[in-house]
Amino acid sequence: MDPQRHVVAGPMAPTSMKTARKSFAITNTYVRSHPANKEIVSVHTSTPAVEKRTFNLEQNQVYQGTVNVLSIIDTNKDIMCCKYTEDTNDVAAGFTDDVNGCIKCWSYKYDQCLYTIREKRQTLGLCYHPCHSKFVTYGDDAKLNMYDEEAQTQERAFYSSGHRSKMDGHESRIFACAFNPKSHHELISGGWDNAVMCWDDRQPYATRYFLGIHMCGEGLDFDKPGRQILTCSWQEKDAIQLWDYGSCKLIETIVPDNFSSKLYCGKMVPHTNLIVCGGSDANILRVVDTNMKVTECCIRNNPGGIYAFDFGTVRRKVKKATDSYKKISEIGLVPRVSFVTGKRLQTVDFG
Repeated sequence: MDPQRHVVAGPMAPTSMKTARKSFAITNTYVRSHPANKEIVSVHTSTPAVEKRTFNLEQNQVYQGTVNVLSIIDTNKDIMCCKYTEDTNDVAAGFTDDVNGCIKCWSYKYDQCLYTIREKRQTLGLCYHPCHSKFVTYGDDAKLNMYDEEAQTQERAFYSSGHRSKMDGHESRIFACAFNPKSHHELISGGWDNAVMCWDDRQPYATRYFLGIHMCGEGLDFDKPGRQILTCSWQEKDAIQLWDYGSCKLIETIVPDNFSSKLYCGKMVPHTNLIVCGGSDANILRVVDTNMKVTECCIRNNPGGIYAFDFGTVRRKVKKATDSYKKISEIGLVPRVSFVTGKRLQTVDFG
């Protein structure tokens, strides 16, 4: 049985918040100037303690392919997640210290909390509906909770029926969720029970499933037509796989190179055959061509596991091939990527 909370999640005391702010520090910063000349420049920060140091851009990391490092921020705390704002001008990063288990909606421009939801569990993630003002949270109780953001109320929960003869829900912690972009009602989820569940919010329980996927992060994604599922799982073998959504049958397993990595996160790059994925053992961030089954670009020897990343904006246009028989590289269509590795938040683009 999974460990349970001994206390109900609640608000953080003001003194604890002050202590957390005082203990946090940015230890190193690098921002590439334009044109790139590898200058070390200062960055704006609202944190109370910034230790001004510099370091070599190539510190320990190994780059394969055309990788442009745009910025690096090193801190003194482990970072577990990051997300771009809607305008992609800012990146929010989540740290491990002083976590209180609450779900909070913030007006980040004004540093104002709009509302708080307290779930009696360890909430491990959140996923927004692509069309409606709804979101789903998931955690250590093997349930997904759907909320109406405008009403700030829970609409329903997704969970197993409990029948031994049926597998229609999760049996352990849930770490990933994704909505079908072509459906208002369908979503998928995965976690520690080695199963990916397919849900319909008009049905009481999961409608179908497939097995053999051990999820420990946001490693689930749909393609744009909503017909294929990408799974990036935390396992030595069969870490990158494509599945048919309608039949829940495996399409193919992709082994892009000789480096083994247990994956925490992965996403399809829109309008391409590329995916971006990251993990640990070894600590690699990859751009993989699923058609050619090769790694186009990668960053190895990162200071920690790649727990999460997010897409920003696309900065370049794809170059046309001079010869008709040559394959046109899609690497220029990969958006800039912000990713977390250990105590570092790093932003790169490719191509």
